[in-house]
Amino acid sequence: FAPAVSTQLRSFSTQTIFIGGLDRNTTTADLEQACSPYGDIVDIRLPMNNHLELNKGYAFVKFGEEVVIDKIPEDLLTKTIGGKAPQNVKVALEEVPKNVKMHIGNLNFSTTKEQIKELCQEYGEVMSVSMPPSQFEGSTNRGFCFVTFNSPDHAQSAIAALNSKNVEGFNITTSLAGKPSHHRGFNSGYDQRYDNQRYDNQRYDQQYDQQYDRRDNQRYDNQQYDRQYDRRDNQRYDNQQYDRQYDRRDNQRYDNQQYD
Repeated sequence: FAPAVSTQLRSFSTQTIFIGGLDRNTTTADLEQACSPYGDIVDIRLPMNNHLELNKGYAFVKFGEEVVIDKIPEDLLTKTIGGKAPQNVKVALEEVPKNVKMHIGNLNFSTTKEQIKELCQEYGEVMSVSMPPSQFEGSTNRGFCFVTFNSPDHAQSAIAALNSKNVEGFNITTSLAGKPSHHRGFNSGYDQRYDNQRYDNQRYDQQYDQQYDRRDNQRYDNQQYDRQYDRRDNQRYDNQQYDRQYDRRDNQRYDNQQYD
């Protein structure tokens, strides 16, 4: 059996083992010799550096469907391949098909993953929702997220249906991940600056409202204090008036006694 050799990475299934930390002189024959005891080998991919005529230090070995590969990585770490033991061996994950991941921007900072998943499920099976967490207190996201569907058709349907849809008071923007939204230009950094500015504006509005409330409370407190102070003044005035009346009565009584 002569394994197929490829110098370019392609889509691969979970029947594939990644082998890293290889000696740069390792060949496909060395890999076949080390891996063939585990079962039928379908493909060996050993990316090459064409200028140096050496491999790039890693390879992918794909086994047949009947081969159980879960324990192969642990065993391969103890073997010598091409004169050197590999440094990293693991089961390779299946590549995500292209054009199935949707970018959603201009999110309300309180929107959650669950709300996004429920919103998108109408247009196809949602495989995952990735929502980078916010560093600001009280926010669940940074103003954007990514939704992965199980097919490009479902992703396109969701993009067309949800673009400019109002979600929790914000008109969201939708596009394929890695491609700019229709109105945000082609600088990927713009989204982050825009979202940060939008957060700053919202936070400023909240702070302004809080400051305004504090000013109202302070004004109310001052008015209450002024009323209390006025009451004390009135009480003091009443006391003074009472004292004068009492003094007049005393003087009148004294004059009466003198007269008598």
